[in-house]
Amino acid sequence: MQRSPKNEPSTLNLSEPRFKVGGEIVGPVTPTPLRYKKSEAVQAKLLDAAEHLFARWGYAAVSIRGVTALAEMRVANVSYYFGSKQNLYYEVLRRRAEPLARMRLERIKAARSLKLNRGRKLKALVAAYADPPLELSQNGDPGWKNFFSLIGQVTFSGFVAPEIAQFFKDPARELMDGLQDLYPSAPRSRIQAAALLLIGPYIMVLAETGRIETFPEREFSSGDLALLGPLMKDFIAGGIRGLLESPPAKARQHPTKGRRSSAAEAGAVPRGRPVDRI
Repeated sequence: MQRSPKNEPSTLNLSEPRFKVGGEIVGPVTPTPLRYKKSEAVQAKLLDAAEHLFARWGYAAVSIRGVTALAEMRVANVSYYFGSKQNLYYEVLRRRAEPLARMRLERIKAARSLKLNRGRKLKALVAAYADPPLELSQNGDPGWKNFFSLIGQVTFSGFVAPEIAQFFKDPARELMDGLQDLYPSAPRSRIQAAALLLIGPYIMVLAETGRIETFPEREFSSGDLALLGPLMKDFIAGGIRGLLESPPAKARQHPTKGRRSSAAEAGAVPRGRPVDRI
């Protein structure tokens, strides 16, 4: 069996089925009926019901009949107001992703303009990214908690209407540009890696996964965002600092074979999908 060369970074083939299953199942978003702007209260009730069910069960397991049953409405209302299940799903995501993106973008831009030393400015950038969802999740509207639970599913499953990615691109790029300003000598691959790796702790906290509740002994709950929010920001800032302040490791000569170390050993980040959807 022939082995792949170790000095070549691994790449992802985005045409593989595992990268397309979510988008194929969700399907394309189509123009909504012209009556979409009418009866906002009816639409909001349908969106709330759909958001709750999608957050709990995921896109594939939720039916239009289930949504209308929870909303206590006729099945035909979904087609009348949204046109399709795909459009309903997109609107569930869009109605919160859009204002969240605006809040983040405004705060990240403001943080970039601050005259601070590098350590304090890094914390300001992290706060600009993390504080808006923390504030929205704690504002008393249960829909935001459903939304962040759904975003946790979307992040790791790919079950998302492709159009929703537009609301995450600009804040992600602004954050990466801000990090590049702070660490001008850092390779772009490491800047992207920093933006990618902050997703894990961010989602774990905002989605309120219940993981801590499985611990035999615990000191807090998944919903204790007042405690976990500041800890999350410190964790993210510390990780970014360690990643971007340390220079990439130089390739070392193998003591016996005289070969170059692999790209992973050299600190390179394999190419994959862009870090746009955060």
